[in-house]
Amino acid sequence: MRAVVATDAGDVPSLIEDGKTGFVVLEGTRHSADLVVTLMTMTRAGELGEAGRAQAERQFRLDRLVSKTLAAYWAVGWQEA
Repeated sequence: MRAVVATDAGDVPSLIEDGKTGFVVLEGTRHSADLVVTLMTMTRAGELGEAGRAQAERQFRLDRLVSKTLAAYWAVGWQEA
């Protein structure tokens, strides 16, 4: 597994728990590149990657996505045919 390094742009911080499932860095800073180099040598990189994958699998399970999508449609008045 590989750890994730992402910027704080948009909704990305809601997907990554900084320091637990990857790293969130300030957009446009040199810190990003330095962190990538650090991660490549870290023994925890695999651990962070596994934690990130487990979180993504929980958050984006097909049944959960379908349920949330249908709930959004029903909230605006959609009815099944």
